[in-house]
Amino acid sequence: MNAYDVAVFGNLTFRKRKLESWLAEPVDSRAFRSIARVFPKRRHHPALSAREIISLLPTQSGHGLFDVSIDGGEVRIHGLFAQDAFDVFCRQIAALFMSAGAFGATGDLCMLGQGVFVGYGISVGEGEATLLVLSDDEVQNASMAPELDTISGYFQLSEIPHAPGTLSADDLASRHLLDVSRPRGLGIPLVPAGGTPGGTTKRSPSFVAE
Repeated sequence: MNAYDVAVFGNLTFRKRKLESWLAEPVDSRAFRSIARVFPKRRHHPALSAREIISLLPTQSGHGLFDVSIDGGEVRIHGLFAQDAFDVFCRQIAALFMSAGAFGATGDLCMLGQGVFVGYGISVGEGEATLLVLSDDEVQNASMAPELDTISGYFQLSEIPHAPGTLSADDLASRHLLDVSRPRGLGIPLVPAGGTPGGTTKRSPSFVAE
């Protein structure tokens, strides 16, 4: 198989005051047994705060494309990793977003190979986080997400990444996607009709095929 890129995209929604706590929390992939099962023989990295990892990953993605933008309690993730870079950092990426479950976050994240049937999904809710390998049908379903158009066509970092440990929620909120002439849908549904973000309503992850 030829080398491929991996798109990383999704949304998380936090309850009030939980976001800053998550950003300050040390993240260690060894805390999640499913990460070692899904990504065997990959590297563990020393524990860093979520804020430090978010600052680090744009410089390590192989494309300079990794952005975490914040609007209130909603966090949007768009990134693109070269396969080699993803193999090095996949455990840290997964742990970063799985750790949000302990802070009451709700949402889904996809890590999707481009041009290949390779994909991973993270579903966060009700104080827990689940990591799984996507089936071919789920990869096909996720490949239709509008975030992929954003990543491939319009997305770029608007500034040089901050030094690790210097980002606050306000700093992250100031980092935006490029303004484009035609609007694109950003984000995937976090809760079904009638549900409330951060509530107890059961969700179907966006990457699960109907």
